[in-house]
Amino acid sequence: MTGRRFLVRALVGLVLAAGSLLAVASPASASSTPYCRYGAWMSTSGQRIYIAQSWNAWRCWMGYGAHSSAVGALQQSLNRCYKGVIGTTLRVDNSYGPRTRAALIRTQRYLRYHGFPYLVVDGVYGPQTALAMRHKAVTGCDTISHPGG
Repeated sequence: MTGRRFLVRALVGLVLAAGSLLAVASPASASSTPYCRYGAWMSTSGQRIYIAQSWNAWRCWMGYGAHSSAVGALQQSLNRCYKGVIGTTLRVDNSYGPRTRAALIRTQRYLRYHGFPYLVVDGVYGPQTALAMRHKAVTGCDTISHPGG
C-alpha cells in the first residue's frame, strides 16, 4: 500500500504542477491590462468626444470582464454611432459582458470592411479600435483628432 500511496501522491502532484503551468502560460485577460478611465478628447471637427483612455493618453485596452465608467463610454459610443451595426441597443451598465463584446466585434468587422483593413476583429477595445471608430461627441459622433496623444 505504501508504494500505491506514493504513486497516487506523485500523480496528484504532477497534475497540480501541470495545472499551474497552464495557468501561467495562458494569456492575461483584457480586464488585467492597463486601466481605462472615462475622459474627454478633441475630435477631428474640434468638438469633445467621450472615450475610454488611460491616465495620460487615449491608449488603453478593455475587454471582457472590465467594469468602469470607461466601459460605459464605449457602450454609449456603440449605441449612438453604430446603432445600425450592433443591432440591439446596449444597456449602459459599465460592465464589459458578452453583449458589449459582441457589439464591438460587429463594429470592428464593419470598420475592417469600411476603410480599416488592418483592424483586428477580436472584441477587445485597444488603440487600433479607438482610432478607427467614431465616438460619442457633444453632438453626434466623431473620431479622435490626432494619434499622438
